[in-house]
Amino acid sequence: MIPSPGMCGVALARLDSRVRVVEANSWFYKYFEGSPEGVCGRGFYDFVALGARPKLRRQFAALFDRRQSEFTERIATARSVNPADEVQVVGTAVYGDTGQVDSVVVTMQANRLPVRDEVNLLTEMESKVLEGVAAGLSTDKLAPALNLSRGGVEYHVTRLLRKLKAGNRTSLVARAFAEGILMVGSWPPRVGPCAVTAG
Repeated sequence: MIPSPGMCGVALARLDSRVRVVEANSWFYKYFEGSPEGVCGRGFYDFVALGARPKLRRQFAALFDRRQSEFTERIATARSVNPADEVQVVGTAVYGDTGQVDSVVVTMQANRLPVRDEVNLLTEMESKVLEGVAAGLSTDKLAPALNLSRGGVEYHVTRLLRKLKAGNRTSLVARAFAEGILMVGSWPPRVGPCAVTAG
């Protein structure tokens, strides 16, 4: 389940004013064993335990009424099987041009999420290269730090670009954060352990 922060990816979803999922990232789909078609359009409450719904309704109402801009709650999800499976949910209001709340972004730090897409798992070296790129290191600085040639660094960067379907280093880092491969709130940047293949 996803009880503790800092271990894997961030499950993220954007909700509309009726608290329905508008879009979500791959970690959200993987955690709830869904697909974009099966998740988008559903109410967020479908994904949480019955007992968690009343307090979440109060928190979402306070966001949309602009009484607060963010909330943090520990809740059980629809997948939780015991109290240790509670997750920390952070809801953040997104304001439109008129100053009204257009939507809410909810995040859950993911731990031990089922990773089915083996193609996107990184090797140990790929994870080190990605961390270096995310830290802003050039190929010339990464090469000696990782005991690689310049060509070796470029080889791994090219593989990362292909794996994450990114066009350049900037979009590579952005995709890695969006996919939950790079951990939020960590400096220097760190790849979560569940994104690295054991092989």
